[in-house]
Parts: sequence; C-alpha cells; structure tokens
Amino acid sequence: MYSSKDFGISINTPPCKSFADKASTSSMNYFYNKVKEEEDAKEAAELRRVAYVAVTRAESEVYITAVANRNYPSDQEKAEKFLVGGEATPSSIIQIFSPLIYFYSDKENAPFTFQNIPPVAKSEIPSGLSKGSARGNTKKEKLAFAKEARPLYENAKEIQKEEVAPLYLYPSLLEKGSPESNPASTSRPQAPSGSVPFKEINEIVESSDAENKSGFNYDSFGTIAHAYMEATVSGQEVSYPQRAIAGLEGSKEKIQVIEGICKKMAESFKASQVGKAACASEWKKTEFPFKSLAGKKIVKGTIDLIFKEQDGSYTIVDYKTNQSIEPELYYSQLACYRQAASRILGVEENSVRCILYYLRFGEARDISDECSKIDMEKFA
Repeated sequence: MYSSKDFGISINTPPCKSFADKASTSSMNYFYNKVKEEEDAKEAAELRRVAYVAVTRAESEVYITAVANRNYPSDQEKAEKFLVGGEATPSSIIQIFSPLIYFYSDKENAPFTFQNIPPVAKSEIPSGLSKGSARGNTKKEKLAFAKEARPLYENAKEIQKEEVAPLYLYPSLLEKGSPESNPASTSRPQAPSGSVPFKEINEIVESSDAENKSGFNYDSFGTIAHAYMEATVSGQEVSYPQRAIAGLEGSKEKIQVIEGICKKMAESFKASQVGKAACASEWKKTEFPFKSLAGKKIVKGTIDLIFKEQDGSYTIVDYKTNQSIEPELYYSQLACYRQAASRILGVEENSVRCILYYLRFGEARDISDECSKIDMEKFA
C-alpha cells in the first residue's frame, strides 16, 4: 500500500477471476505501479544522499563492506543501470558505487582499493574463532569473565570530559527567579492572595490537587489567558488546548470563571494604548516563533505579540500573569527578543520597543531602555 498526493492511497489488490491466470497482477494496477515508482525513486534519492554524506564526512579513510550476492551486478553493463537516470533503482550503497568499482577495475589510478574477499566454509574457520570455543552467555561464565577483567577496570583512570555548553538559548528561562508560572516553583515572596487582582484564579489553583501533575495550575491559566490575548489581537475565535482545563475535572462553574477573567483581561488590553495600536496595525504577529544567533548559540523562543507602529518602528509585547509587577526579572528575556526581531526584520535594535503587559493589573511597562543596556555577549 502506498499514499500519494496525486493518486491518493493505492493498494495492490488481488485481481478479479478474469485475470487469475495472469502470471503477474502488479502490471494491471496502474495507480499502484505509478505510486510505487515514485516511492522507489524517493528511497533511491535518499540512499544516494546518505551515501554521499557518509563518504564526504570522513577525515582520512572510508571502508565500505558488502556481500556480493545476487543483488550485486555481475558486470559493468548491469552496474551502469544503477547510475542516476538508469533502468535500475539502487537498494544498497554498494549498488550505487558498483558503476565506479567496475569503471576503475582495470585502471591503475583508481581513487580507492578494491579487495574481493573469497567466502570461507565453516569447516575452514580456525578453531579459536569457532562458535564452540567462544565464551558462553551463562551467569557463571559472565562472572568468571568479570573476575578476569577486574585488573583492567580497577586500575583504570577516570577521564574528565570537558563540559559541553548547551547549543540552544531559551530567553524565557534566563531569569531563574521568574514567578510568571507556578509561584510554588520559586522561593521569591508572593503577594498575599487577598491583595492580588483576580484572586479567584488563586482560589481555583489552590483548590486543585497540587500533587497531581494534571491538576489546574498557574501554567494552565497562562495558556488560556494567552489564547484570549491572541484571539483579541488577531480577530479570530478563542482556541486553547483542552489539556489546559483538564485539571478542572469538567467543572463548568470554574471554567466559566476562568474564561470570564481571561475575557476581562483581553478587553482591558484592547482598550489600552498599546492594545489599540496593536489591533490597528496592518502588520502584526501573535505567538511568533523564531530562531536567531547569539554568538555560537541558537536563540529559540516565541514572541507573544509583535506589531508595526505607524512611524515604521516595531513593538514587542510580552504578556505576564504574575501576581506582582517586577519588570527587572525580564530585561534579559526581552533583550533577546529585541535582538532577534531586529535581525529578522532588518531594522536597528533601537527601532524595536519592548513592552511588558501585566494581565492581572492591566498595566503596561516599557522596558526598552533597560533592555538596551543588557550585554548580549554574556549569553553567547
């Protein structure tokens, strides 16, 4: 069975009784044969790519071993059928190289050494290499081998490997003390529940099973809140993963409370100065994934919102669901976003503004000046 964009799903079904006496049924299935040719061609192309990579990545020498069975061409004419555009489709690396092997077989300037190893009968295998003389795999024989090898590993020296720095840099993880998600995950002091806006969020989270990983937590609320913000700016319907409310165990009352709070937050943002500018912008991206370079590291993240202002500059907005306003926690994170945005958009960094919008408080904080002071080289 094969699947093709042009022909759909093709199955090599048995022929009807009228064709039961035919030697081959595959020749009667046009679509199956067409798709099979496509798939064989794709597999052959991938095999050639793998063969090329394997050979060109070697530093000094390459060894290719293969069994010269019936799949190996017996002469140069048959080998040339495996050339690109030839009649035959290669199914092994040795078939790909077979035209090259035959071409240089009688030449002195061959770029490789070809050695034909004749087969050896079992009776000719030296006794020391026969299966009967090899160590068994019983527990007793394993223990005996371990005892025999003990001097080797007891006197071995420990090799200290150089610590390999991580390749990726995730801006959202730069501030270890960030309490944006579950406050229980940080030792930073939190505001009392009674003084926090939308304290209903805390009550629902605290009433959820804290020990249950599938329980409703602050991350769950953040996922839903971000979905409402994205829908508000993009003009689309709200859509969030059902796993975000799985911890509410189907409680319609709690779901309505959470969605009601998120709707109020979204309306508050839309009415704000930065929200109005975002909604009116002709160019904007929500939940914008990106990759950028910082020295030798790959910066990988997702910008909540970026839009173009009327004066041609750009504004980055990062939504925060924190229970307190502490913008200093996110200077490095937004500095990474700013650098990435300037490179992607081809503008100067000072043309990109950085805004933190605290959803609980309905308050925006411009931290552009602080972000410009961050030394990005320390993260490289």
